[in-house]
Amino acid sequence: MQHSDERQLLDISNKELTECSEKLLSDFNNVQSYGFIVVTSKDYVILQVSENILERIQPTSDLKLFWTSYQDLIGQNIQELTQWSEEQLHSISSHLKTISINQVELLTDGRISSARWECQAHISRTHYVFEFLPRQLSVNSIYNTSQINQLAEVLNYVRRSSSVEVLYQQIVHSIQRASGYERVMIYMFDKDWCGEVVAESCAKHIEPRYIGLRFPANDIPKRARELYKINPLRLLYDLDSAPVKLFPELLPGSVALDQSRCLLRNMADTHLKYLKNMGVKSSMTLSLLNRGELWGMIACHHSTPRWISQRLTAELRTSCELIAEVFVSELNHLEAQDLLFKKSEIAERIKVFERFLYTNGVSKSSLSGALKSLIKDSSYSCIGVRIGEHSLFIGDNGDEIEVQPNFFKQIINAEPEHTDLQICMINNLKLIPNELKESSKLFRDTCGLMWLPVKNITGAVLVLGKPEMIQTVTWGGRPAVTVKKTSVDSNIIEPRTSFAAWKEEKRGNCEEWHTIDTYFANEISTVLEEIWLLSENRKQQQELHFLAHYDTLTGLGNRHSCRLFINDLKRDSLLSYFNVGAFLIDLDNFNQVNDLLGHQVGDKLIISFANLLRNLAHGKDEIFRLSGDEFLLVKFYPKTEEQINQEELNNTSQAIQQALFNLTSNDTRFRRITCCMGVTSLSHHNTDPSRILKQADIALNFSKKRGPNTFHIYSVEDEHSLKEFSEIQMLIEHALANDEFELHIQPKLDNKKQLVSAEALIRWPNSKKGSLMPDQFIPVAERSGQIVEIGSWVLKKACSILARWQQLYPFKPISLAINCSPSQIVHPEFVISVASQLETYNINPDRLILEVTENVLAEDPKRVILAMRALKNLGVAFSLDDFGTGYSSFKYLKDFPVSELKIDRYFVLEASKQSKTKQILGSMIAMGKSLALKIVAEGVETAEQLELLQSFNCDIYQGFYFEKPMKVEAFECKWMAVQAR
Repeated sequence: MQHSDERQLLDISNKELTECSEKLLSDFNNVQSYGFIVVTSKDYVILQVSENILERIQPTSDLKLFWTSYQDLIGQNIQELTQWSEEQLHSISSHLKTISINQVELLTDGRISSARWECQAHISRTHYVFEFLPRQLSVNSIYNTSQINQLAEVLNYVRRSSSVEVLYQQIVHSIQRASGYERVMIYMFDKDWCGEVVAESCAKHIEPRYIGLRFPANDIPKRARELYKINPLRLLYDLDSAPVKLFPELLPGSVALDQSRCLLRNMADTHLKYLKNMGVKSSMTLSLLNRGELWGMIACHHSTPRWISQRLTAELRTSCELIAEVFVSELNHLEAQDLLFKKSEIAERIKVFERFLYTNGVSKSSLSGALKSLIKDSSYSCIGVRIGEHSLFIGDNGDEIEVQPNFFKQIINAEPEHTDLQICMINNLKLIPNELKESSKLFRDTCGLMWLPVKNITGAVLVLGKPEMIQTVTWGGRPAVTVKKTSVDSNIIEPRTSFAAWKEEKRGNCEEWHTIDTYFANEISTVLEEIWLLSENRKQQQELHFLAHYDTLTGLGNRHSCRLFINDLKRDSLLSYFNVGAFLIDLDNFNQVNDLLGHQVGDKLIISFANLLRNLAHGKDEIFRLSGDEFLLVKFYPKTEEQINQEELNNTSQAIQQALFNLTSNDTRFRRITCCMGVTSLSHHNTDPSRILKQADIALNFSKKRGPNTFHIYSVEDEHSLKEFSEIQMLIEHALANDEFELHIQPKLDNKKQLVSAEALIRWPNSKKGSLMPDQFIPVAERSGQIVEIGSWVLKKACSILARWQQLYPFKPISLAINCSPSQIVHPEFVISVASQLETYNINPDRLILEVTENVLAEDPKRVILAMRALKNLGVAFSLDDFGTGYSSFKYLKDFPVSELKIDRYFVLEASKQSKTKQILGSMIAMGKSLALKIVAEGVETAEQLELLQSFNCDIYQGFYFEKPMKVEAFECKWMAVQAR
């Protein structure tokens, strides 16, 4: 309860209260009267004295004085008044701390004065301050060496104490017995500078009164605490004794004497009243400092005036330093023990936490379980984590607490008043930003927060919450500030008059955040970092494994994965229970989708086709994407007989083609997309991955030869054929390098059987294979890409023949036709190559005819037509060969810059047998005539065929009926010489 004479708190602002607490707490123009002060300059000239100096050193009546009043001392040299040597005085200036010069007798005229004094000297700024203190004042003075020795023994004893409370109590008990003060207390400060009496020792006739009580920070204001750090020992001999003034009031320069280090410093009225209200008449306070900072005090109180000799105060001062050292050492030791114990407990929790995450990985569910293991039986109200895309809070009951999505972002951006490096702490609900409170329900049970970023993980943060701590505090008097107005209308703090104990319930704060909390948070953060990095490493390994084994676009296994799968079939004994077929599927015209519609559309088609195959796969069936548009389906069939049923392979192939048709028929962009398939089977003797893929690839090649939307089942003969293909390919390479090819010439005749032009046909007299016809090696060259180099050789050879004819037979210009493959026409340097050869051999361009087939448009219609038009502009003529066999004979005929049509030999052969073919032949010739094109019929072998063609008004004829192809020299002798004559 509040004491009846407790004064009421006036209406005062925080600013005014701060100003009050920072006012001087000592009256620096006065000193205590039981001693006196002399202030000198550095050359020991007296500048200031206390006005009681004459009262304290009154000489005998027969003593002749050098002064008549204390004012006369100003300007005197203190050496003239004392026995002090220059060496003793000089020692003062070498110390910045307070020093003592003991047992000094103040002499005048060579006699000993009537009183004996102790002098303590120190430096105050640029002045020397000599404080004269009585060596023995009254019977209450005490100087007991045995008590000091006992204190030292106690200090040594408490060094080994295992309890802080025992340590505190031993100290106050020893000081109380040594000093004789009735009440000795240890007062410890908190962070907010409120304090608590933690130990109290009293004389036998005095009851303990203050132990366990707390006192507000305003009882010892800021300026008082600063002075307590400067001067660790303060003595008040008699609170009722009136102070004496200093003369003059100010030192030279109009400055007041700095009494921060003075034992005779007079306390402010506020302090004196405060002690008097406690019933104190004499007091001594000793500061407990740790590394220069005030963290506690030893307060000694007496109900009557009491003086302690300088010897004892010096011992107590030294003892206080030892006490502070012992306190700090003991507290650190006990704190270290407590911290070690708690760290050990935390280590067990962290192990469980780490093991949980390591086993289950970093996911929301695993984080939830791991955090529940941490918060169980802890002092925290919640633990929250944001890491990667995972965010969650777990309450102390193990339930997940809902927070807004932006909560963690807000908490990272919050700026609390108290931060420790990157660890942020809030211990008061009022300090938590409103935006955080609004975005979460966790503050129903949480009053304080600590959070820190998880190192090396962008945006990751750990949050700890503490619940509200309802604290009951026993105060020694109301912790209110009483102020009064002075005559100059300013506020000063008034001391409380009541110290009656009363209890207050404090709410709104959580328990203070301690070192163990930051340790706990850092340990969790470290585990999160390590597990996250490990998890990311695992992901990277999984991604690398995926990239090494799977196709990123479709998720299907790749070629490497396919090899491993086939290799494991035999080991897994699956071939004993299943017949297995392998279907190598290649999409026709897929490159046109990428080129014309873009890769994004092409990717969608690939994904759709992969899903199509997934729908056709069942059970143990596996699908692989081996390259851009190449897939492999490994199909398992129940084993009813030793060898796989060919019908089953046919049915699967047709099912794939039908499913692809259904997929592409709904989109006009994909209607030309079909597939070719190479099919093979696996057996106990045929499980080598390379062998299986080779067989499927051989079968696929044969399927592509047959045209789009076909499939072919592998046979041994296919491999023999492929072997021959490879052999011919190698021989072509050798033939090109050694100029083995030859050009044979076949004449083209008109209706009068006169030579009008000729065609150069390639022949290959090979030493190993004998004479090879074009249909034996040209398809190989076209598939291998060698056709372009062969075409270049033919062009150069033909131009050299034309140059020869121009020179030898100038009066009968004969045109020479050569065949050009689609690959040759679309080659970017083809037009330049033709122009170069024409220029090199200096021949008329119109004597060169390039024969192309309609299939050339399948490569790239626009590029083909542009190339043909460029060559047409040079004067080169074009002939459309094999007309009638292409898929676009009439559609693109108007776009071809051709001058003649060559009717395919099929129509010439069949027209004499079938009336329909005869009608078609007539229509084709008529159509060509309507376009003003010359009509050439090839493959004329009989007179009947010639007569039929003449009836349709054909222009030019070529075939065995007239002449077989022959060597250049023979052709010239038989046909060109005749023409020349």
